[in-house]
Amino acid sequence: MRGTLPWIAPEIIKSPGNVTEAADVYSFGVIMWELWAMQEPFAGVHIHALLHQLTTHGGLSLAVPGSAEWGDAAAPPEPAPGWSTLMQRCWRAESAARPSSRELVGELEEMMAAVRRVKK
Repeated sequence: MRGTLPWIAPEIIKSPGNVTEAADVYSFGVIMWELWAMQEPFAGVHIHALLHQLTTHGGLSLAVPGSAEWGDAAAPPEPAPGWSTLMQRCWRAESAARPSSRELVGELEEMMAAVRRVKK
């Protein structure tokens, strides 16, 4: 568990018998953050503190690059239009509120097309 805890959806810890594809969507959202922020998620947070915070109401969340929570550090630009919104939808505490894998792929394809149009 040590190597993957920062990417684990809270429901995997709270109720492992009720896990759906939404847990993978949550993990993918953390990877989206990692790609954008160019940092390891929850770096510097002790493993026990991370476990506790992931399982409490309100839990722990990652600061969106460029947001007030991000702080004074320069934030890399958003990788594609809509990246931030999709990433945050993937992190929703209620697993049923996260996009499905199909929706996720569709939105990523739309982002890729938008980036290609801008580059032309």
